[in-house]
Amino acid sequence: MDDDNENEVEKGLIDTLEPVAVAEEEEAIPVSADMLPLTPELIASSLSLVARTAQGLSHAFTRLEIHEKEITNLNALETYPHLRYVDCSDNNLVNIEGLNNLKYLLALNLQNNYISSIPSGLDRREFLQHVNLAKNNFKDWTVNYWPMCSFLNLNENKLTESVTFDGYPELLHLELRANKFKATPEKLVAPKLQRLYLGANEISSIKFSELPTLQVLNLRANKIDKLEGFDKLPNLVYLNLRTNKVDSMAQIDNLINLRSLRILILIENPIEHTDSYRLEVVSRLYKLERLDKDQVSNEEREEAFALRVTYHITSHK
Repeated sequence: MDDDNENEVEKGLIDTLEPVAVAEEEEAIPVSADMLPLTPELIASSLSLVARTAQGLSHAFTRLEIHEKEITNLNALETYPHLRYVDCSDNNLVNIEGLNNLKYLLALNLQNNYISSIPSGLDRREFLQHVNLAKNNFKDWTVNYWPMCSFLNLNENKLTESVTFDGYPELLHLELRANKFKATPEKLVAPKLQRLYLGANEISSIKFSELPTLQVLNLRANKIDKLEGFDKLPNLVYLNLRTNKVDSMAQIDNLINLRSLRILILIENPIEHTDSYRLEVVSRLYKLERLDKDQVSNEEREEAFALRVTYHITSHK
């Protein structure tokens, strides 16, 4: 299944859900003669979106966008408390304590910087909803409570399975691709989570806490050979296991209790070379609508049902 086709399937499913809008060593911060401090002049030229302040007594700029200016801290933002949307992606940020005073912050994009920790002043930020911190240097995650956060992107950091996410009651979408996970994060408590992306890690063990609303799970490009541990995902619709090590139909049997599963991606696993691969999978997961790149046809379903009946009769003689 080519990437474009797979992404189209995934996107099509995501569109039906509730919307939300790798070296071990520390990366060195590049030194440049053109490195700029975050000056009032740079801020002034990067502000937009005038809106009424939270108190409703005046108006202020609420959006800041600064890209590719090699800034390393946001200290100067302490005097801009009305900012709600901050996008400082693609810089050299290390220190973001200047955000501590932005208590009305709604969206934060700091992708592709050198940040390794969230200052305590950003914890319990009650209005923050959309956060992108991909391509940074996080090895641990210390935010205890973002009560309104619905989208969190931590792709391409250095997080491991010991990470804890248990203060996100409104989280719908979580991205954890290309980190250092060897197992799925068991300390993930998100009662409304719908989409979880864990591809391109080193995961070989599946363990989840209860995720009753999860519908999309991407585990592509890991080291999974056993399909155990999915029993706490009762509403899973889409499961991507492309480029793993699943080699046995006995492992497919572990997915039988996923009653909502409709799309399964197993391409680039050893199991795809099994005789009658598609029929064997569909006979076990009879409600599948798509396996790998192709829809399950009516003919395949009928033949798979016949195979299932034959197996049932044979096994009970």
